[in-house]
Amino acid sequence: MEERLIDIEIKLSYQQDMINSLNDTVALLNQQMSAQQVQLRALIQEIERLRCASNAHLGNIRAEIPPHY
Repeated sequence: MEERLIDIEIKLSYQQDMINSLNDTVALLNQQMSAQQVQLRALIQEIERLRCASNAHLGNIRAEIPPHY
């Protein structure tokens, strides 16, 4: 009985260590995901800015094309 109790305590200790390790991993992944979301928002804004600039440039080019083209 004593040996069985010790075995259960050892397993519990390993499980607690694993839970702590997994918790640390989840926290780190959450931080990384938050940082990536910020970067993604910045990229989306930059793409939108470039799209608007490109559309404005195309409008200028079309205005400069002679009517016979």
